[in-house]
Amino acid sequence: MNDAAKQAVLGAFAHGVYALTVKRQGEEHGIAVTWVSQASLDPAMVVVAVDSTSPTIELIRDAHHFAVSVLHDGQRDLAEKLGRSGAGGGGSQALKGI
Repeated sequence: MNDAAKQAVLGAFAHGVYALTVKRQGEEHGIAVTWVSQASLDPAMVVVAVDSTSPTIELIRDAHHFAVSVLHDGQRDLAEKLGRSGAGGGGSQALKGI
């Protein structure tokens, strides 16, 4: 399959950017995620894809909860800030001032 065909097929999937946040020991952390799906209606559950090397996984395991917020087009700066990893982006620094 050529690149144009791949782009056409993959572009047909519904997608968005979401903010995943978690609070542990009083400190808030956040990352951008692009794959969220409903797992169950009762009880309400979602499935979220997080990179297996992301420190956020351990934070979620420790906290036993997280929040997912749907970002809209006007929140591109926030999505980009949450999408950065390492010093100066993502994690707790990305949530300062929000």
